[in-house]
Amino acid sequence: MTVLQTLEPDAEIIGYLAASLVLLTFLMRSMLTLRLMGLASNIAFLAYAHIEGLMPILVLHMLLVPINIYRIRQLSHSHFRKLKRRPRSRSTCTDIGPVRLTAHFRLRFQSVLRRLSESDEPTSSTLRTDTLTDFGTQSSSKI
Repeated sequence: MTVLQTLEPDAEIIGYLAASLVLLTFLMRSMLTLRLMGLASNIAFLAYAHIEGLMPILVLHMLLVPINIYRIRQLSHSHFRKLKRRPRSRSTCTDIGPVRLTAHFRLRFQSVLRRLSESDEPTSSTLRTDTLTDFGTQSSSKI
């Protein structure tokens, strides 16, 4: 008689479900979904350990459930705080092509542009561009 034959079918399914949930936690990208999958695996392992009478697994996952719940609450509260702090209008930002500038950086950007436009001749040390020659090699030229 093998080990798999001695397990009850329900316990075996729950055990494989719990193990696959643990495996899925390693695929999660965000901490909140990782904690939620961890909580689901803890509950599945609790059921499996209770059916099979595995006290070390039962005690471990009884300790992990409140820890995961506490961390999920922390993450969800911090997520909602971040949503409340976001600006409701785009009036504080300026769109310049694909770049969004905040008001502070917009003022800095405008002052730099103003200084560049007021100067008669750009200095060779401040403006340098990299250009490609006809041969495909990169060379540095001064404007």
